[in-house]
Amino acid sequence: MALTWRARAALFKGLTMGAFGVFVLGRAAWSVAEGTVAALGVFGTSSSWPDLAVAAVMGVLALMAARSVMQQAWAELHSVPAQA
Repeated sequence: MALTWRARAALFKGLTMGAFGVFVLGRAAWSVAEGTVAALGVFGTSSSWPDLAVAAVMGVLALMAARSVMQQAWAELHSVPAQA
């Protein structure tokens, strides 16, 4: 029973991580479309592209991590025998 709840919690965590990744990618795309960047953290280049590239990498990493967590949680859920 505890393994089932742990797997369900991990599945929920994976879904929220995926939502975060989609949000970051969407926000980066919105910044590109609007021509604005919130941070403007790279002053040496006078360009927003380095910040947007970092945001895109963060979004992709979040989606990859979410996929991994959800695959493991799904496998654990299917390995638990059904309760009678």
